[in-house]
Amino acid sequence: MDIDRIVTLRLEEFNRELYQIERRLEEYVGLGTEREIKIEEGYYRAVKRFKLLALELNGRLPRARPPVLRDAVADWDWANTYYRLDTGDYVSEPASLKFIGDNGNLCRISGTTALRDGRIVTYFHATHGWTSSYGAALDFFFRGQDPVGSITTQYGYLLSNGYTLFKRRAQKEVELYRNASLVTSHSIYSDIVNAVDYATWNRYRVTWWSDPGGAGLIVRFEVYVAGEWKKAIDDIVDSADKYKDSSINRCGIACEVYSSSYPGWYDDTEIWGPA
Repeated sequence: MDIDRIVTLRLEEFNRELYQIERRLEEYVGLGTEREIKIEEGYYRAVKRFKLLALELNGRLPRARPPVLRDAVADWDWANTYYRLDTGDYVSEPASLKFIGDNGNLCRISGTTALRDGRIVTYFHATHGWTSSYGAALDFFFRGQDPVGSITTQYGYLLSNGYTLFKRRAQKEVELYRNASLVTSHSIYSDIVNAVDYATWNRYRVTWWSDPGGAGLIVRFEVYVAGEWKKAIDDIVDSADKYKDSSINRCGIACEVYSSSYPGWYDDTEIWGPA
């Protein structure tokens, strides 16, 4: 496994996309309203400050250099022990992270614990498709308020003190929770459902930022399809913009599963944010 090559590819992809966003704003490509333009301008202002802060390859790599994490277990605070390192099903060596029960985590690594604005990118797959009750739920935590060394959840997969973006199991829906209470629900675009096999490895990402125009917290959920990132739902706006001024803003991943026979897998999880 060439770890340096993996990091280089991630940085090259990020820089290419920044250039594409610049061009889109210059030419207003796909931006039909003033509101869409303002949101995209705020998105660009947030993202252009991002750096790759952490890359989890799901192993114990004592010689790894930042941003690669050294220990797939110790570098995170866990809600419980319903996880395993799976050396038989992964994207990158040595393993993937297999959720065998309802569980979630928050990253402990310095530089990732105060991300008002940030991004998580990850590979994920379930055992079944988008609408099957057996298909594990893809789940992201951000703006978590628990100090390093702790995590507080409901059921393992909803953050008690912070935000959760939750792909509802058996539904083509993505929900935003604040302090484990539902804020809003959005339908996944049909072209995404048709193009992406939820039961095979695919890349997903969530980006969150405070709108500089005062609209609130904006959350963007995307899937990597045919060589480019595509929105999976309409951008979510939460006018409450909770915890934007907090000195603690942690992030992580989680999973709701039907049973241990129908787990969910994560691999090559990246955390991005202002350095």
